[in-house]
Amino acid sequence: MFNRICKAFLFLIISVGCLFAAPDIPSNWQNKKPLDTSEYVFQIGMSEPCTSERTAREQAFGDAMRHFADSISAVFTGRTTSFNAESGYESEVQDGWSLTIESSEWKSSVLLRGATQLDERTERQSDGSVIVRVLVYMSRSDYERAKIAVQDEESAALAYLYFRKQADLQPIETDTYYQWLRTYCIIVQNESKQNDRLWAETFDTYLKKLLRNVKTYRCPMGGIESLIVLNEPECASVVYQSLNGIDGLSVTRSGSLFSVSATVQPSVLANAAKQLRNLNQIVIFGREIFHLPSGDEYVNAENRVVQGFIKLAQKRFGYSASVGRGSFDSENEMIDYIRSHKSEYTARYAVFCLSETFYEDPSYYISESQVYGNAYFTIYDIETDSYRTSETAESMPGAFALQRVNDGQMKNKSRLVLDNISNADKNLEGLLMIMQKVFEE
Repeated sequence: MFNRICKAFLFLIISVGCLFAAPDIPSNWQNKKPLDTSEYVFQIGMSEPCTSERTAREQAFGDAMRHFADSISAVFTGRTTSFNAESGYESEVQDGWSLTIESSEWKSSVLLRGATQLDERTERQSDGSVIVRVLVYMSRSDYERAKIAVQDEESAALAYLYFRKQADLQPIETDTYYQWLRTYCIIVQNESKQNDRLWAETFDTYLKKLLRNVKTYRCPMGGIESLIVLNEPECASVVYQSLNGIDGLSVTRSGSLFSVSATVQPSVLANAAKQLRNLNQIVIFGREIFHLPSGDEYVNAENRVVQGFIKLAQKRFGYSASVGRGSFDSENEMIDYIRSHKSEYTARYAVFCLSETFYEDPSYYISESQVYGNAYFTIYDIETDSYRTSETAESMPGAFALQRVNDGQMKNKSRLVLDNISNADKNLEGLLMIMQKVFEE
């Protein structure tokens, strides 16, 4: 389990700027740091007096790297921060310096590469010690990538901490928070920085009307204000299909990154959000069949399990539910009809519930004739054109004996059986159980 201070280690390899020619050595650089350019960023490092020139050179380079770390830390917003540069001096181009990022709740590291020594000055002191000053540079592209890497790791850590308060998240098993985010979340962002904050807010509004109980977090990612979505089952595919279905939007998916190309303004997506059906409304259809001792089938118009479903949906799960007009013989018939008549429905979900009762003669295992029943339902998301079928609820075994075997008695007993299935307080294997597995997962 995570302690109050979360630990992770980021090893982002930032390419050495070997494709760039080295900059000219500015004159008198040891007295004043050269101005940064569009291609290069400079830092000066200085050692303490050392008996060894090699040790002094290592200290000077480390001092320059700490200056780079301080400069890069400007993008970090943690309440308390610590930036440490640690490495061994091996060549003019360093193999990597670990920059530690730390706040009150998490800790991580960034591996910085691309810093190169351009020049050095050695001063020998009267006591025989030496002081070394070095001029170190990074390509502008490496420097900017390092800033984004720090910002991305911070954003990923804060997203994890935020989601952990809302969901039962396991401790991260990846090396970094950023790797965790790319594994367990999706990133939705406008491919352009133009209006990126407004786009992120509008994506948030849209997805919260598209997906019930969706968990989101807005933050910079890759230098663009983005929406981070905890990728629960089927979330990614629904988001991808829905956004691609809006005129003026085109989504390119690369792993967990959803890059949205827009030829319209965010207001178009906001209007699309207003048109989405109400996530809290359910329309339900049902069919109840009694299989009678005579061999006939009796269709019970009372729909007792449907009424039980409506009560549970409202009281236990917070939905507004009502019986739909018309009738269907199966879930497939219901879905096919709604697909062709979507404009007739304002509810987000349509449910078909099938309940049946059966008669069983006495046998070696039972001394009396028994009536038992079961029920299941299919819930159809009209907006996303997806559906899910529940498990089967069953009446309590052996609880409904049939003293006289005839169709009339069977009908009366069947009503009690269906009431038992619908009773959330008395039947643990009943309707409530199968609704919980669908609505709470």
